[in-house]
Amino acid sequence: DISITLKRLCTTRWSSRYDSLLAIRHRYVDILKCLSQIILRSKNKDEIFEANYLKVHMEDFQFIFSVIFIGKILKTVNVVSKALQSPKQELSTAVSLLNSALIKLQEYRSQYSDFFEIAVKIAKKMGCTTKISRKKNLKSKTIL
Repeated sequence: DISITLKRLCTTRWSSRYDSLLAIRHRYVDILKCLSQIILRSKNKDEIFEANYLKVHMEDFQFIFSVIFIGKILKTVNVVSKALQSPKQELSTAVSLLNSALIKLQEYRSQYSDFFEIAVKIAKKMGCTTKISRKKNLKSKTIL
């Protein structure tokens, strides 16, 4: 959809977070192409480094899964957030909306494998690996 463009993130507004993530999901291929062009054509080493860093992380399965999963969560929260901002919102309706959102969020727990499968399909379509890299837990030394 041509109307969806990348958005600046406003850290204080839920709708901004959702809009930004939605734009990334819908423009994923375009973003990767743009980053590849920067890597190939730029003469600025810092720009190339940053574009390569972003591209590598965006092609990571954990990123793809996060966009899918967090996007679903933010969509649910965004609907409630927008409704609660209305000055004409009644308390009973607000409670109903919050309860509905809570139920949806709880359902997402049991749908984890569905989100995982969606992410796997997208990753395979994009030629990205579907393995989740495990980070080693670093134990901190306590100094007495």
